[in-house]
Amino acid sequence: MKRLVIACILLLTVTAACIVGCMTVQHAVRDTAAVAVSAREQAQADDLATCVQILQSGQSDWTRRVRLLGAIVRHNELNQIDVLYRRAVQAGQNDDKHELLLQLSELDGMLRQLADMELPTLGNVF
Repeated sequence: MKRLVIACILLLTVTAACIVGCMTVQHAVRDTAAVAVSAREQAQADDLATCVQILQSGQSDWTRRVRLLGAIVRHNELNQIDVLYRRAVQAGQNDDKHELLLQLSELDGMLRQLADMELPTLGNVF
């Protein structure tokens, strides 16, 4: 009986850790996606200076969050998002609106993929 209780406690602990991990990733992705959407709106309005400022603040927030996310998510996805942030900032600083919008679209796609990969679905398990 004691082994069964210990097994159930371990199962509940692992389940709680998984739920907290999923919620952490979803929260980080939602906030980062909001920054990307705001930057895209500024870029489409031809306000590239404001767009670059938004991206730089978003990149610093992302860098702060990566420390925690590194324990939950594979590092190559996190590195790709960081590279996309740097490319978008560079495109904005070069006043290349089309490249900036392209990098923001790729960033949005990577964030959506990251959020979908962390959801506990049968497709992700098997």
